[in-house]
Amino acid sequence: MTPISRFKHGRTEPAPETNGCRVQRCRAVRRERHPTFRDSNGLWENHRVEDVASPGGWRRDPALVLRFYELRFRGVQTTQPNEAHRSIAGLQAKFNVLNITQNIDDLLERAGCENVVHLHGLITRRKCEFHHDIFQ
Repeated sequence: MTPISRFKHGRTEPAPETNGCRVQRCRAVRRERHPTFRDSNGLWENHRVEDVASPGGWRRDPALVLRFYELRFRGVQTTQPNEAHRSIAGLQAKFNVLNITQNIDDLLERAGCENVVHLHGLITRRKCEFHHDIFQ
């Protein structure tokens, strides 16, 4: 029995599918609205990671961190899922797939995926530093 045929015949545990910035770089995602972090003109280029993506950075300059992520949030809102996102959703529709992503956007969910784990969090969810409430 091939690995694919096992999925078709009632395999219950999900098969992991991992993805990251390469899914974002497909031509349907306009990089000026939703650039990746590591590109030569990427999001980290003008910022030190420690300043915008660490508890220490938050304590030193919360306004900088909020501005940095507000731009990311707006970019995600105006970006639509691309063919790669839709293909992954199609795979999940046929098989029991657990999508594990490094991306902080909700493009997989908007493409139709339901079983998604965001390793670095989800930019559409914000957590209160004091009360730990989550806002969407």
